[in-house]
Amino acid sequence: MTSSTQPVAHGAFDAREAPAARHGTSPVPGARARSLASGITLDYGPRDLLAPFFLRAEEVALAEGVRLSFATLDELVAINRANSDSWRPILPIFDPRFGVRPENAFCIVGRDKAGEVVATQAGRLYTWTSSSFHEECESLRILYDEPEKHRRHDESMEVTAPAAKRVAGRVLFSGAVWNRRDHRGGILSTLLPRIGRAYALTRWSTDYTASFMAEGVVKGGVAARVGYRNVDWEIRMHHTPVWRDGTIRAALIWMNTDYLLSDLGSFARGLEAEVDPFIQYGAA
Repeated sequence: MTSSTQPVAHGAFDAREAPAARHGTSPVPGARARSLASGITLDYGPRDLLAPFFLRAEEVALAEGVRLSFATLDELVAINRANSDSWRPILPIFDPRFGVRPENAFCIVGRDKAGEVVATQAGRLYTWTSSSFHEECESLRILYDEPEKHRRHDESMEVTAPAAKRVAGRVLFSGAVWNRRDHRGGILSTLLPRIGRAYALTRWSTDYTASFMAEGVVKGGVAARVGYRNVDWEIRMHHTPVWRDGTIRAALIWMNTDYLLSDLGSFARGLEAEVDPFIQYGAA
């Protein structure tokens, strides 16, 4: 992990001064991936919080027997298809066929000691200076670069969540979350979303992080566990690739930069257990 020479301080988040996008390591499938932290450059955000957080997060994952690294979006699509028995198709937001590029997105994967993927987390940056989450959803531009070309004939979104019209600027859409069955309910499920948000902040100087969350998942308490305090209803997604033959009722979950940092600080303080990655992987 390296630090840029640009001044970075809490509160100094000016999207107009954001640098050219940095892209994390994209390992060849099956290759030994670099560590996650080694692929991160600290361009924005408080270094005294972010640098130790990324390092500690890797240690905590290693203590669970999981090595974190960046992956390509094509790999993400392939992982999703290979695990269709436990994971619905990902949204077109993260599918390279529909406009997403390495310059405005990332994917993080966790692999066990056998090299098998056990967890994923992705993010995509949108710059909505004259639009908002509300408009981009209802137009389906949040899903497709060319909605009229790619949308299904009966596909649509209805957005009544009040905050959707306020979520604008440099917005990270956080998603493509999956944990293999033997890694659900553990630390990875709360750790990876925060790593993704922190990485997007230091890479792009994000104003907001937002996502969709299905009604049943919200009722299960997941939004709160992964750090979202703002849960606004509702977004109705009709005949999307995730649910082709019906409608999903989802919430808009979102946070601004100040809350992101507050949550991250609290979470980082909770990662108190001392772990030694060499215990899990040997002197690699």
